[in-house]
Amino acid sequence: MLDPALKDALRNFRAVRSRKPAGGDQQALADWREAMADALDALAVVLVFESDRQQARAAAAAIRSGR
Repeated sequence: MLDPALKDALRNFRAVRSRKPAGGDQQALADWREAMADALDALAVVLVFESDRQQARAAAAAIRSGR
């Protein structure tokens, strides 16, 4: 059985990822990247394994730094 908090965080991550803007709207892309970083931070809180939590936090930090 999947923890409900993990299930919700995964659902949110997939929803945000699916809304990636197409085209050249830089503001929309910046907003989406911040939403992705937030989703990864939320996911990092509920992931089971520490290595996965670290990877999610690192990905969020990379997104925020523009990498």
